[in-house]
Amino acid sequence: MASSASAQARVAIITGAARGFGNGQARGLAALGWRVCLTDLPSAELDQASEELSAIAAEAGVECMALPCDATDYSALVATVAIVMETWSRLDLAVANAAVLQPLTLANTTPEQWDRLLVVNLSSVFYLWRAVWDMMASQPQGGHLLAIASGASVRGGAASGVYAAAKHGIEGLVKSVAAEGRTAGISVNSIGPGCTL
Repeated sequence: MASSASAQARVAIITGAARGFGNGQARGLAALGWRVCLTDLPSAELDQASEELSAIAAEAGVECMALPCDATDYSALVATVAIVMETWSRLDLAVANAAVLQPLTLANTTPEQWDRLLVVNLSSVFYLWRAVWDMMASQPQGGHLLAIASGASVRGGAASGVYAAAKHGIEGLVKSVAAEGRTAGISVNSIGPGCTL
């Protein structure tokens, strides 16, 4: 049974969090006493991340969970958010972190690769935010949406056209949704970290 402190703890969901920046966010929030749901594609890496996160959360006196979920599958995200709400009855932060950096020059990029990488790096942000929007807007405390952008969105670079285009798209989405969030009690931001492994 969760402690009263744990039951009042804030809740976050993070996509693409089995490793790298998303995993670091999950671990940091758990250490601060947040209940965190990390999601990623099913893998041994996700299982290991779940075990490590649970240990950190236990030390902080909170619960955490890891759920396999494809961030490019809107229906799967809706189902995952439903599990979070059923378990913890609130959601304070949704972090759209899932991304793939695949170096491709224009001449070597097929239309299929372009479409797929835009879905992973840009559409997945919309999918997560849309999945949580109505619920967050109905909460007394509102909520927070965060996207992981990149310096590539303004710098560009050889063999990074599709990645840079997607990250630039995130910045436009953030500015637009932030304007809508003001009347819904939802804050919307992005951060642009450097290269992470």
